[in-house]
Amino acid sequence: MKAPSWRRKLNVLVRRLREVSGDSNNYPSANANLIDLTVCGGSAFDSCGARIVANMSSAYVPAFCRGGRYMNAYDLEKQPRIGKAPKVSRKRKTVDSAIATVTGLKPHQIYFAAIELNGAGIGFYGDFCLVLRRLTTDAQLSILDRNSYDLIRDPLRQGIDRRKSEAQQHALIMNSMRGTFKSDLAPIAAIKVLSTRPSSDRLLTTAMISAGVLDDEDYIEVLRNQSFGPSAIEEVRLSAADVALDERIRDRSISGGTRMAELLWRRRRRVAERHLAESNISIRVVTTTGRTRT
Repeated sequence: MKAPSWRRKLNVLVRRLREVSGDSNNYPSANANLIDLTVCGGSAFDSCGARIVANMSSAYVPAFCRGGRYMNAYDLEKQPRIGKAPKVSRKRKTVDSAIATVTGLKPHQIYFAAIELNGAGIGFYGDFCLVLRRLTTDAQLSILDRNSYDLIRDPLRQGIDRRKSEAQQHALIMNSMRGTFKSDLAPIAAIKVLSTRPSSDRLLTTAMISAGVLDDEDYIEVLRNQSFGPSAIEEVRLSAADVALDERIRDRSISGGTRMAELLWRRRRRVAERHLAESNISIRVVTTTGRTRT
């Protein structure tokens, strides 16, 4: 299946924004160019461009640092453990089957990550954001303009005609989300940011672009075709909110006003940080997603 032309889609969006605000208004075009420069690491910005990140709970960081690797649902299903092993859900298999159809990747080969600029990734998936080192092979990675799970959520789910092949329709919808890291990341990011922040008379800032590329759990998904270990990590980012909460728990623990769950969470973070230091992986607290003077 042929992937959509994201550059053409971006041009259509820019024209529509200009028509709404007046044909003489060049801000939509200028902002699209700013997003391109920011995502691609243009010299006009302090940002080094988009990065591939994966979030991990602090509870799993020690094992990862001790020679482990990043696991997907299929890896976890095979892990020996006491008790019943987690099974890959039917929903996960449905989504992965559609991805396999349009990318050629087998479900067990897919390792999900996200595109980030200056933030700390997707906190829902873990409080430690692993920033991967750049590889020349990244250019050929498949990306999706949204969370692949949207395929089985409304409104996309409502558009499936049950009288036709559901698998084929899933593949068509998945293909409409697909692009390539090298050629399509910039226009996909521009469409995402301009759609959510369609400013017609002001230039976007680095922080606005960063927040638009990844906002809460709304992100651009990366489909890696292999796992990775500690040597693939350039740095780990922590959110300022988590660090503040960590310190708040410490203060309250002095007076005995904390819960065991809070103390356990903080303890796991201390252990995780120690293992990262032993693996020579730096930790950075993200205090702002905008540019700062150093």
